[in-house]
Amino acid sequence: MPTILDEIAVYKRDFVARRQAEQPLVDVCARAQDTPDPADFLGALRAGGVALIAE
Repeated sequence: MPTILDEIAVYKRDFVARRQAEQPLVDVCARAQDTPDPADFLGALRAGGVALIAE
């Protein structure tokens, strides 16, 4: 009898296989190259003054 972890692993393997078929890694990498650089988090902290970190 499979455990819940076995069931999760089977589900995730299937999920990943389907996603890879829909969107090959080459396409994901190409899109990643086109994204803007992240904000300068450390620079914002060092700037001083009042700051807000939110998600």
